[in-house]
Amino acid sequence: QFKPQMREVLATSGWPAHIVERLGLKDHNPDAAKPPEKLCTVCGKQFSALWVHRGVCIECEETARDRGRCPFNPRCEVAWFCPHERRCFVCDMHSCVECRLMRGDGETVAELARRYSPKVIAMDFDRTVATTKSGGKPEMGKHHVDNDLLSLISCTPGCCIVTRNSHVQHIQSFLTAHGAPPDLPIHSLK
Repeated sequence: QFKPQMREVLATSGWPAHIVERLGLKDHNPDAAKPPEKLCTVCGKQFSALWVHRGVCIECEETARDRGRCPFNPRCEVAWFCPHERRCFVCDMHSCVECRLMRGDGETVAELARRYSPKVIAMDFDRTVATTKSGGKPEMGKHHVDNDLLSLISCTPGCCIVTRNSHVQHIQSFLTAHGAPPDLPIHSLK
């Protein structure tokens, strides 16, 4: 919230005197009275914990964001970065109405479906519709379904499951047993 103001003060007035002498030091003096600083994984300089978030100093974070890149994970794609809020959809767990990418639970998905009336709603199975993980076979009594998504699937035409889970028959039986339509399309990408 206050980051833009802080960046403006630093740009116009510089760093505070008590910080500037040790800011970004490459080496830590083990004989010093103060503990070692946090190390930025990008530039390798040391900063106090206040200026390092998730292993990246504020300077490197802002440089990455200015370039339209995620500052925390170099594997994040440019398409996963919101140009409006300068946030990574994955690492910052960001939502953006302008980008039309929203994060939320089953209730959020149901509300968005009600608001926008899409023709198709594709949902992942593992850790979204059900509590299964990593392509595991769904088991009654062990795994559960998201009731909001199940309700959406049951009363909204155009819903389908798109998953990397290869247990299509088990998924179909599991969802049908929980009240989903027996003809619900399930597409496995495996």
